[in-house]
Amino acid sequence: MSSLSHDLYPREIRMLRAIQDVLKKYSIHETTRSGARRRTFRVTGGTRPYDVTVREDWSESPACTCPDFLNRASRQNRGYCKHIIAVLFLYEELKCQLLELFL
Repeated sequence: MSSLSHDLYPREIRMLRAIQDVLKKYSIHETTRSGARRRTFRVTGGTRPYDVTVREDWSESPACTCPDFLNRASRQNRGYCKHIIAVLFLYEELKCQLLELFL
């Protein structure tokens, strides 16, 4: 396997898991929106509920409270766990931030 395909494999898996698992089985609800364009979403339906925080102005990278965000995702996917990917994919105005995953 080439280094390029090896680098993309974890990203592809997370994208598929976000779309197939999280969007189909979990519930995602926006819980807060601050004046600083910071939005927080609660993702429920898995082992535990997790919170995803996104800045509409891209001034900070998205964050999640799940263990994967703190461990594997930060090493393999620029910090994008399946919960973050699902939130960004679900909300049209946030989809453009998925580009960061591939840059």
